[in-house]
Amino acid sequence: MTKTKHNHVPGVIALQSQNSSEDWNRLRQDSRALDQGMHYWYEKHMALVDNLDRQQTNSDLRFRTKLDKSSHLRSEIERFYKDRVDSSLAKGDVLTLKSLQSDLGKFKQRYQDLQYLANIGPQAIWRMYSQIVHLVSSHLILENYPSSSCEVFLYLKSYSICVSLMQVLNENPVQIVPQKVLDCQSLFSVSDVISNYINESVQRQELQNSQVAQIDYLRSQLDSIKVSAMFLRLKEDQKQKIFEIEQKNTQLEQRLAQINQSLTQQIEELKLQFAQKQDKVVEQVATTEESKGFDSVILNDEQKQSKMISFFEQAGCPLKQTTLLWRGTIHTFSANEFHKLCDNKQKTLTIVKTTEGFIIGGYTSQLWNHNAGGWKIDQSAWLFNIDQPSIFKFKKDGQYTMTSVFNTGPIFGGGHNLHIADFAHANNNSYVDVFANSYERLEQKNLFQKQGRANFTATEIEVFQV
Repeated sequence: MTKTKHNHVPGVIALQSQNSSEDWNRLRQDSRALDQGMHYWYEKHMALVDNLDRQQTNSDLRFRTKLDKSSHLRSEIERFYKDRVDSSLAKGDVLTLKSLQSDLGKFKQRYQDLQYLANIGPQAIWRMYSQIVHLVSSHLILENYPSSSCEVFLYLKSYSICVSLMQVLNENPVQIVPQKVLDCQSLFSVSDVISNYINESVQRQELQNSQVAQIDYLRSQLDSIKVSAMFLRLKEDQKQKIFEIEQKNTQLEQRLAQINQSLTQQIEELKLQFAQKQDKVVEQVATTEESKGFDSVILNDEQKQSKMISFFEQAGCPLKQTTLLWRGTIHTFSANEFHKLCDNKQKTLTIVKTTEGFIIGGYTSQLWNHNAGGWKIDQSAWLFNIDQPSIFKFKKDGQYTMTSVFNTGPIFGGGHNLHIADFAHANNNSYVDVFANSYERLEQKNLFQKQGRANFTATEIEVFQV
């Protein structure tokens, strides 16, 4: 007899494996969502929950107990899935997966016990605290807790009033809140439904004086809840208005900052334009004259002045006219005096003579303006050592040409390649240094053509407008 091959068996196994995978993954997703939702709700209403838990003598009905159960359930499901289920699904081991169905059922049952907390809100909280809501001080909650927690508590108080009312009317021996009350989406709706129920009950049956008194008391509590709900709404409206005002203030501050930045930029542009006009006036006066040297006590002979003239020719801007702005031995070596006489002056040449006999300095077309702050870039700038045959031009990709600081003299180059200190004749705080990202040929040797940094004392400093 020929043995029949059952080609449908692999398909059945695959289908059973897929069904099992879907069941386990659905449970994992549900338990994860439940645990995350409960943790989020607890973080939002922590003070209220802790207060209610302290009043709740039945530990099984405490929110923290439910939260711990949710977290344990989630971690146990994940661990069980990883240890027992995942490998069986990968292998298509249907027999093992079937044997794990009872475990799946137990996990599902534990999840179902907590499922009412999946969409957590006043209804779910009522199930845990219906017996103790009356023990909690409304004044404490409303005065100290966030509006969202106050609203939850007012829902619980409304449910409690509803239950008490039905007991007074002998219509609800157990504490069950009617579904139409639980379905209300606002505190005002809850109050309206309960008020209508009171009116209908009063018309429907004759009440004893004691019942009337109790109902009047419950009415007053219900009115208090309405007032509290209105207060919360006003409080939230006020908070929203404050938030909107703060947003507008932030926007206004940003706009003012933009305006201030624009004005500062315009002022700097006007200063530059003024300096350029001054330069044109100087050039017009000097158009009929050729350069005859300049009145420098440092470049005090024809050889040094000729060398300086050649430096300007190397830079591509022939020297035509010079005006002395600042000389240390005349105006003092104070950085304050330097800024007073040289700030906002364009196209300046700085010359320094040291106690060791070095004559160094630099040229820039930028303004010495210590109020502007920060580094400036000037592609026409250069440094010199009178004993060197050529100038040290600013690199095409250089980042730091010069900067102006209120308590120092001229500063050229990052590092700094040339730093003239306050009262440079009376200390050795001035220095030359190497730096890679400013001037050519000063990466390894400084302006003195020595290694590294070298401090110096000045015997004279001059700044000319050229």
